[in-house]
Amino acid sequence: MRSASGRAGRRAAAAARPRAGARAALGRALDAACREAGVLYVVGHGLDPELGLRLERAARAFFGGPIEDKQRIAMRHGGRAWRGYFPVGAERTSGRPDRKEGLYFGEELGPDEQRVRAGLPLHGPNLFPADGSLRQDVLACTIAGVKFTPAIVQDLRGLQRL
Repeated sequence: MRSASGRAGRRAAAAARPRAGARAALGRALDAACREAGVLYVVGHGLDPELGLRLERAARAFFGGPIEDKQRIAMRHGGRAWRGYFPVGAERTSGRPDRKEGLYFGEELGPDEQRVRAGLPLHGPNLFPADGSLRQDVLACTIAGVKFTPAIVQDLRGLQRL
C-alpha cells in the first residue's frame, strides 16, 4: 500500500541527494514530508545502519539502571550547556510535570571552543555514562546533526521566499 506520506518521504529523500540547483526542490520536499507525513526519514547520511539499534540497546540499559548511575551525569553537572540526565517529573510542559525521564546531548564542544568561552547557553561538553556505552554512537549522531541541520533549516527558510 502506498500513501501520500510515503510519497512525501521518498520525495524528501530523493531531493536530499546532493546536486547543483536542488536547494529549492529539497526545501519543497522537506515541507511536503513534514506537512503530509509529519516526519522526515533521512537517507544517504553515511551513518552505520546498526547505529540506531546500538543506541536503543545502550539507552535501555542506561534508563533501566540504578538511579545513582543516572544522577552522576545529572543536568545540574552540565552547567550552561544544558546537558545530562533528568528524572521523571523534572521537566514541565505548560506548568505541569512531564512523565518522562531523559538524557540531553548536543554538539560536543570543549572548554577552549569560542562559544563555550563566551558562556553561550546550550554549548559545551556532553555528560556520558561512566561505562562509555553511549559516547561513540551519540557523537556520531550529533556530528551528523551538526552537518545536516543547517542545510535543512536554510531550505525550510527558503520556502518562505518561494
